[in-house]
Amino acid sequence: MSERAHVAATWRAVDVDPPAAPPREHLARHHGQTRSDPWQWMEDLFTPEVFAVVQANNAYTAAVLEPLGSAAADAETQIRSWTPQGTRSVSVMKGRWSYYSRAVEGSAAVLRCRCLIDLDSGEAVPQTEQIVLDEAALSAGQSHFALGVYDVSPDDRFLAYAVDLVGDERFCLRFRDVAAGSELPVQVDGVTYGGAWDAAGEHYFHLVTDATGRAFQVWRLTLATGERTLVYEEADESSWLTVDLTRSERYVFIESDSHAGNQIFAIDALAPESEPFLLGPARRAGVHLQADHREGQFWILANSGDETSRLWHCPATATAELTEVVFGDARETKLLTVDAFAGHVVLQTYSPGHRGLRVIGAENVVTDLALPDGTTWVSLNGNPDHHSRRVRFTASSVVCPPITAAYDLHSRSTDILDRVVLPGWDPVRYEQLDLVARSRDGTAVPLTVLRQRRSTGAPPPPGAVLEVYGAYGAVLPLDFDPARLPFLASGGIYAFAHVRGGGEGPPGWHEAGRGEHKAMSVNDYLACAEALVRTCDLPAGRVVASAASAGALVAAAALNTSPESFAGLVLDVPFLDPLGTLLDPEAALTTVDWAEWGNPLADAHAYAAVSAYAPYDNISTRTYPPVLVFAALNDSRVGAHEALKYVSRLRDQAYGGPFLLSTDLSAGHCGSTDRDARKRKAALICAWVLKALARCRDVPS
Repeated sequence: MSERAHVAATWRAVDVDPPAAPPREHLARHHGQTRSDPWQWMEDLFTPEVFAVVQANNAYTAAVLEPLGSAAADAETQIRSWTPQGTRSVSVMKGRWSYYSRAVEGSAAVLRCRCLIDLDSGEAVPQTEQIVLDEAALSAGQSHFALGVYDVSPDDRFLAYAVDLVGDERFCLRFRDVAAGSELPVQVDGVTYGGAWDAAGEHYFHLVTDATGRAFQVWRLTLATGERTLVYEEADESSWLTVDLTRSERYVFIESDSHAGNQIFAIDALAPESEPFLLGPARRAGVHLQADHREGQFWILANSGDETSRLWHCPATATAELTEVVFGDARETKLLTVDAFAGHVVLQTYSPGHRGLRVIGAENVVTDLALPDGTTWVSLNGNPDHHSRRVRFTASSVVCPPITAAYDLHSRSTDILDRVVLPGWDPVRYEQLDLVARSRDGTAVPLTVLRQRRSTGAPPPPGAVLEVYGAYGAVLPLDFDPARLPFLASGGIYAFAHVRGGGEGPPGWHEAGRGEHKAMSVNDYLACAEALVRTCDLPAGRVVASAASAGALVAAAALNTSPESFAGLVLDVPFLDPLGTLLDPEAALTTVDWAEWGNPLADAHAYAAVSAYAPYDNISTRTYPPVLVFAALNDSRVGAHEALKYVSRLRDQAYGGPFLLSTDLSAGHCGSTDRDARKRKAALICAWVLKALARCRDVPS
């Protein structure tokens, strides 16, 4: 059945045909193998011919989805009602200032402000507000606006900020004299996220990217003269740099990171022109370090593929003399981050489906913080003061709105600073199940399931959404997102597959789904889909696969393997043509990604491994469920052409559908910065998922 006929049969007839994008023979040989890439001609999106296809896809997708308008409007109303509202954020205290943001009427942007603090009462002094940055003024008339840097100098005088008006994540770095409310005549184009002041606020360290988007240089800018000096350059094309100032404001850390391992260098912030020195161990394959500084000590955290998390400290003057910190169940609990304060150290911990905080206080007393009722996900939030005796954090879950709280080390009590209450939303109606799926090789794969609590006689759920990421050792966040709520409120099940390749499992979890082992991620995801159907008493095929970016590779590869297992596939800024991208060393971040996926250009074994699962290369002539793909024209991480090639090949080779692609013409990888547009997109996805689930058993074979 053609896609047009399938749309007419199951999604209502439309007058617009699927865009014409005929294949054109393009063959390439690598390692004795011939690869056919018939839509290679579409890789330059900005040629008139290809851009016309992009626009035609947008028109076709809008026409097919137009009948969902009412359902999408209802979902958008719910998302809006369940989105935390507030005209002012919770204040963050730093030095003698209280920092906060407040909404601007009629604008999605905010005013970033500060007020003086009365040192006796600890309260903000009325009539002392200063506008640190007016986002509404900066974003006026722009279709996209994003900040990559927002960094106040240690003396509270200057602000470093970086603006992206396109979406390609290449920012223009600027500076403001906050007290005077004036711009400085210094700016730098082509910077990326992150930066660090020296201790005196006279120099600023920033990052520059190469042509592929890899942060490869750290520069020191002298604010008074605008002079820039190269501080460090990473010649290894598989590594990228980050730069940050420690909370103690004593050291600038330069991290040289790769997907295989990293190392950290430090610069004394009191001597900003001094040479960087190696902090802790040198780079070792499979070992990822994090570090922080407290008075007289460096604290270093290591996570590796063949060991559990390890925590060390050492004198700040002798980084080779490492002392390991061993306590409680540190060998069984994964430690994600280390944050040092003058009197204590905070560790973020993780077990599948749950994130927590551990505090090491005076005399190495260890406390695992009890989270507010119903919350399972936590992150440090608003702790710029190195000498603070309180640990501030934000806790939430998939169904519990965020709570901002502070733990007091003296009283060992937790105070709630702010609790979001959403009218009409009751988290108690929902439950979280921490399940295990068995993959093909017998490996236990964690599976987190959210659903309504069932009562006798309740209607069966319409189906489930199964989200996945599973790459770079990253942990899939299970925090509060109003975009998921309309589907849960409809009775749907929302689940998260913690597959190998991500960071959710035991030691070695990332390595077990990386490189030549990437197919394990796909097997794990299919096992989670099967377990979800079995455990939740769903009819076979009532699962919609969902993923973004690198996670899309896993979900789309699973669809190729077993299209009958899914009612639909929804992807956002998806990585779908790994073979084509990894064969091009000039493509965005390719040299960095070789460490994660393998290098098919140089390694025949890697070529064979990627070829075996690459979603674009393995589309078959079987019947596929509906597919909805979102891309972004200015995406500097995953080229939007990958989604265009993938959908074009689906239409040409597969049956079923419809196969839909919508490309945002004014956004990048992180999506639109228009909050209303983000809500509309989330609502449309919810309506599409419910339609796909309602129709999945009626699709003609």
